[in-house]
Amino acid sequence: MAGSIPLEIGNIHNLMILILHNKSLTGLIPFTIFNIPNLKELYLWSNELNGIIPDSISNASELTILELSSNSFSDPIPTTLGNLRNLQRLNLASNQFTRESPTQELTFLSSLTNCKLL
Repeated sequence: MAGSIPLEIGNIHNLMILILHNKSLTGLIPFTIFNIPNLKELYLWSNELNGIIPDSISNASELTILELSSNSFSDPIPTTLGNLRNLQRLNLASNQFTRESPTQELTFLSSLTNCKLL
């Protein structure tokens, strides 16, 4: 599988685990992926995804595992990750995240204190 993740993926409401690692995927993560109500595990590592992690990630309230390492995500890491209260594992390594200011990084880390299972 290569190319981008289709927007229609958000229509698969019974999806609980999505594994698309090492598939040469490009482009942005579609915001609709985080509208899947039962999504618990998302594995997108080792692709060529870029851009930002959409704020709609906070809609994925059941998410326990988020693996986004080895892509080309940029911009600051969103503080909305702190809204994922069921998150148990988070991997964002090997990306190209930036920070707006030295305190922005601390804001992101502080937001993760809401993730008591992390």
